[in-house]
Amino acid sequence: MDDSEDPAADAVEAAADRRSRRLFTALVPPVAVRAAVVAALPGDLGVRWTRAEQMHVTLAFHGAVRDVGSLVERISTAAAGHPPIRLRIGGAGSFDHHGGSVVWLGADGATAADRAELRALAEGCGASRRFTPHLTLARVRRSQAASALTVAAAVEPVEIAVHEVSIVESLLGAGEGGRALYTVVARPGLSGCAGTEGPPRRE
Repeated sequence: MDDSEDPAADAVEAAADRRSRRLFTALVPPVAVRAAVVAALPGDLGVRWTRAEQMHVTLAFHGAVRDVGSLVERISTAAAGHPPIRLRIGGAGSFDHHGGSVVWLGADGATAADRAELRALAEGCGASRRFTPHLTLARVRRSQAASALTVAAAVEPVEIAVHEVSIVESLLGAGEGGRALYTVVARPGLSGCAGTEGPPRRE
């Protein structure tokens, strides 16, 4: 009897299928762009900057998802309804978070048309109405916010063309130094763009 006829194996597979996965949908800048941002962040401020492999622009956070296939299908449909978007990364900002501050780079459309497409894409992916496109640089104490903002404001702006979105699984505490570990589950392409093929890639 092979595994396909083994009730115990079927039960294990069914349990795995029911396991929820913590997912979000994001735009992930090219490796070279993320590396350039990291290179511009000084190490002498006592700030724990976001690592290059974790940098992304969140479109929608989905929380615990059991039916991953249905989510991928929905996001793929939403992505297919939008053309490639020009994204401008640059300009500093922050917001309060759990008694501290999140310092970020703006990551909005390069033109009014791009900004409209970005917001429509985010909405289609499930973004909240408070959607503010940004790339997180650090979570800091409020006493560190001013100096971190100064650093962020000095990062050279860059424009990139976005051709796909990334559906990402986040495993809290599983990455280096207790950070989250990101694994790309799927990369649906925007209209006219084929999504990246191949096995999931750890980010």
